[in-house]
Amino acid sequence: SPEELKESLEKELQPYTDTLTRLLVGSYGSLFDTNEISTDCLEVLLDYLSKQKIKTIIFETHCCTINEGVLQKIKNKLLPDHNIVIEMGYESCDPFVLRECLNKVLDLRQLSAAIDLIHSFSMEVSLNVFLGTPFMNTRAQFDSTLQSIEWAFGHGADSVVIFPCNIKPF
Repeated sequence: SPEELKESLEKELQPYTDTLTRLLVGSYGSLFDTNEISTDCLEVLLDYLSKQKIKTIIFETHCCTINEGVLQKIKNKLLPDHNIVIEMGYESCDPFVLRECLNKVLDLRQLSAAIDLIHSFSMEVSLNVFLGTPFMNTRAQFDSTLQSIEWAFGHGADSVVIFPCNIKPF
């Protein structure tokens, strides 16, 4: 509930806020998905963060949850006092890898549009790229990761986070 979130933030995070310069805020899925985080809880979170001295605040979500409403809400509460980064799961620019190897539903056109929209609100974009895709040999894994990093920067990402995965037999 919003009340529980407020209490938890004050109890668990407050002791560290004076020394933090960057904070990554995420959920088990997409922070801006209203089925996961209620609008009321997001308001509590933004109100809390607006009072902190943390310079960079990173929000992790999926591109399908990016819209003008949520970005305007963040802008109104946190800019210009904070540097805002929206980090999105992306993994790969290869539709086959996304669908068949990672079982991820992602429309790259929607991701590209989300990047443009985020930038129009004076926020940065960070994309997560997967290294070590299952069902591929080592060379193909590295080639796929490099192509995905190039796609990310070519489509406006400000930074990339590489998520390594090591698949072992059995």
